[in-house]
Amino acid sequence: MSELSVAPERPSAAPLPWTTWSLCAIVLAIAIGIQLDGGDQAAVRWGWQPAIDVWRGKSWALVTSSLVHVGLLHLVFNLYWLWVLGRSVERVLGPLRLAGLVLASALVSSAGQLAWSDETGIGFSGVGYALFGLAWVLSLHRRDLGIEISRQTARLFGVWLLFGMFATYAGLVNFGNAAHLVGGIFGICAGFTFIDRWRRAALTGIGALLISAAVVCAWAPWSPTWNAARALTAYHRGDYRSATDWLDRSLRRGANVAWVAETKAMVHWQAGERNEARADIDALRRIDAKRADRFERQLHGEEK
Repeated sequence: MSELSVAPERPSAAPLPWTTWSLCAIVLAIAIGIQLDGGDQAAVRWGWQPAIDVWRGKSWALVTSSLVHVGLLHLVFNLYWLWVLGRSVERVLGPLRLAGLVLASALVSSAGQLAWSDETGIGFSGVGYALFGLAWVLSLHRRDLGIEISRQTARLFGVWLLFGMFATYAGLVNFGNAAHLVGGIFGICAGFTFIDRWRRAALTGIGALLISAAVVCAWAPWSPTWNAARALTAYHRGDYRSATDWLDRSLRRGANVAWVAETKAMVHWQAGERNEARADIDALRRIDAKRADRFERQLHGEEK
C-alpha cells in the first residue's frame, strides 16, 4: 500500500487592515474637502473647533479635530505614520480595538493640548504618537506579537518631540507638543497592558488619562478661555452679573484685554447699564480705537 502524501497547509492570510485603510481615507477626504471648501472657516466646517466652543459644549471636536489637516506636509507626515504603524498595530489589536485606541488617544491627546496651551490642536499627530508608543513597547517586550520598531524610528519620534518643544518655545513653529507627549504616554500604557506584571499599573494609567480628559472638557479654571466660555454661557441665558464676574476672572488669567472690554461692554449694554458700557467702550478705545468705533456703530445699529 502506497504511503499517502499530504500537501503542506498554507499559512492563513493576515486579515486586511480595514480600520487603518478607513482612517487614511477619512483623513485624506477631509483634507481634500477643506482645500475645495476654502475660506477662513473651512476647518471648522470639517470638524475642528476653537477652544471656546469646545468648552461651550462641543467636546466632540477633541476627537474630530485629530482628523483635520490644513498643511500638506502635516497631512503627508501623519498619513505615512498612520499607514506604517496602524497596519502593524491592527494585526495585534484587531480592527475594533484599534478603532477604540484611536478614539481614546485622540480624546486624551487633544484634551492634553487644550489643558496645556488653552488651544485646540489639529491633526493626527497625537494619535500617531499613541500608535508609536504602543508599538515601541511591544517591540521591546513582546517580540512574539510580530511588531518591530527600529532604533532609527524610535530616535526619530524622540528627536521630533524634543525639536517640537524647542521650536514652539523659540517661536519658530507652534507644535502640538502636549498632544504628542500625552498621546505617547497613552500608547505606552496601552502597550504595557500586554505584559502581565505591568497590566494593572498600565490600566490605571489609561483610566487616569481618560478621567483627566473628561475633567478638562468640563472644568479648567486656570484657563482664560474656559472662564470666557462660562461668561458667554451666562450672557446667553441672561445672567449678566455672572457674565461680568466670569469675564473678570478670564482677564485675571490672561485673556485678551480688548476682547474682554468689548464683551463686557456688550453685557452691560444688554443689562441696561449704559454708563458701565460706555466706560468699557472707552477702555476698548484706548486699546484699539477702530475696534471701539466699529463696536459702537454696531450697538447703535441694533438699537435702531
